Amino acid sequence: MLATFRCPLLAVRFLRLGPGSRIKEHADLDLGFDDGEVRIHVPVSTDAAVEFLHHGERVEMAAGEAWYLDLNLRHAVVNSGPSARVHLVMDCVVDDWLNVVLRQALGIP
Repeated sequence: MLATFRCPLLAVRFLRLGPGSRIKEHADLDLGFDDGEVRIHVPVSTDAAVEFLHHGERVEMAAGEAWYLDLNLRHAVVNSGPSARVHLVMDCVVDDWLNVVLRQALGIP
């Protein structure tokens, strides 16, 4: 799966959030498209009771999808479900390939 991301990967890890756990609202500076580095989330195991709030709006990420969010904006997670939420998280350099992919996904000419 990692080979499908044809851009430099700075860090790759699995992040687990146990049932009843939360990540307090925060911002991750310099992790936006315009900053040249982005964080991609790929949910591996999740539940409808996991609430990911991004800039005050709920984002529902299904297992197997790849998500880019501008993490310069405030975000938080609450796992009210019965099982752990696990995401594959990749910090990527926005090179020519990822620039094209993200522009297409975001509808940017």
